[in-house]
Amino acid sequence: MQARAVAAARGWVWFVDGWRLFARHPMVWLLLGLIFVFLMFVSLLIPVVGQLVFVLASPALGAGMLYAARESHAARTPRVAHLWEGFRHAPTRNRLFGLAGVALAGALATSLLMSLLMRDVMLGMAGQPGAMPDMNAGMWLRLLIVIAPQLIVATALAYAVPLVMFRDAAVGAALRSSLEASLRNILPLLVFGLVYVVAAIVVSIPFGLGWLLLLPASVGMLHSSYRDLYEPLETPAAAIAA
Repeated sequence: MQARAVAAARGWVWFVDGWRLFARHPMVWLLLGLIFVFLMFVSLLIPVVGQLVFVLASPALGAGMLYAARESHAARTPRVAHLWEGFRHAPTRNRLFGLAGVALAGALATSLLMSLLMRDVMLGMAGQPGAMPDMNAGMWLRLLIVIAPQLIVATALAYAVPLVMFRDAAVGAALRSSLEASLRNILPLLVFGLVYVVAAIVVSIPFGLGWLLLLPASVGMLHSSYRDLYEPLETPAAAIAA
């Protein structure tokens, strides 16, 4: 389950492939994105419990959207019902819940570090006069320490979800393989990240409505990246058909 190392230019290819996949069935992807965003906002209306449930369900929901992307790539029509695919089979569902536990642990670690290292910033954001510190080198170091757990968890989960969904990988093996894949492909991931940040800024300008397009297209981008790193190389004929 070792990932390939690919050229830096593949980061751009992943971005383009995501939009190509979206363009094949735009209405289905729009509905999938709207449902996901709706569930997220509903969870915010229920303090603590709602947010906890959403965090636990997110890997399974993401796996369902990746399943829809896989169907589209195989020239089959994705369906809105594919969103629940990650919940259908108990072993897969349990492993996806295990990944959710890792995500929750990362969020808790970040919150703890925030309270310990960034208390002055939190007070400043709350409006207490004189509490906001200067953004000096020490502040940037503290900020890096605070966000480090989330960065590590996000990197570990990126390919762990499709590995569990498509390869029935164990939680630990999937997380380890995802981290190794990301380290082996820092350059294409940096290229993709830079392009994605620019796109995120653009879609955020008109009241953030562009995220209704970018969010579902992002699933196709992740699927393209996963295929590039983990799936058998396609023959030229298969690549043309895709």
